[in-house]
Amino acid sequence: MKRVKSKGFTLMELLVVVILIGLIFSVIFPEIKTKYEKYVGSLEAEKIILFLLKKKRESFLYGKEIEIFVKDGILCTDEGERFKPEKGYLQIESSLKFYPLGSTNGGKIYFNFGKITFLIQVKAPFGEISLEEVFNETFASK
Repeated sequence: MKRVKSKGFTLMELLVVVILIGLIFSVIFPEIKTKYEKYVGSLEAEKIILFLLKKKRESFLYGKEIEIFVKDGILCTDEGERFKPEKGYLQIESSLKFYPLGSTNGGKIYFNFGKITFLIQVKAPFGEISLEEVFNETFASK
């Protein structure tokens, strides 16, 4: 009597493959989640930068001084305009001013987005705006 060899995988082989895929996913998933959170946070930070650039342009075009400050985690202007990020919390070291001739007093705005903190820095005198990621200790101590 000849034994017919079946074609396919045994249950043990399938189990080993499933376990290996699970291990690989468990190692990679936290890193993917962190990268995604940084991406979403940087998109929110870019919206804040666009708000600042808008105020800088308005100050120059209309020849008026615009003061920007943070109240209860919301970016506010002395004209009463407000910008609230969809998620996250804002904090500023001191009020930021854009002057009519295109200059600024400069300042730092901290944007806490979950476990990630971004620093939006407006440099005096010309108002160059930069964005960088900083550690949460920096945000907590300000």
